Amino acid sequence: NANEKANFTALMQEFRNELSAVTATTGKTYYLLADLAAGPSTPGAAQFSGNDGGYDTIDIAGLNSILDYINVDGYNYAGDWSNATNDASPLYDETASPLYGKGDTIDSTVHYYLSHGATPAKYTMGFPL
Repeated sequence: NANEKANFTALMQEFRNELSAVTATTGKTYYLLADLAAGPSTPGAAQFSGNDGGYDTIDIAGLNSILDYINVDGYNYAGDWSNATNDASPLYDETASPLYGKGDTIDSTVHYYLSHGATPAKYTMGFPL
């Protein structure tokens, strides 16, 4: 909900404030990174079916001004929790996929974050090996 979105952003700001205070004392640079969701929280989405943890529950622009890096999980779009077999890290939407049109691709995730205020230079994505 909106309160959780604001509270998470405020929590990250508190971390940033404390790291800045330590930097002022020690002269050392500290980086703040958050590992964020790669899919929407909409029902039917493979990664976040029915829960509150999707990228649409995050204040991306607000976090972008606070964080040094935004890391996004580019994997687990599908797995043993899915109703159908699918790629764990689909680059693009595939019409033959049972998850077609659900926004569960690396391409849609990157576009979502960048269109909602993430700076490309701060954006990193994890991939499966």
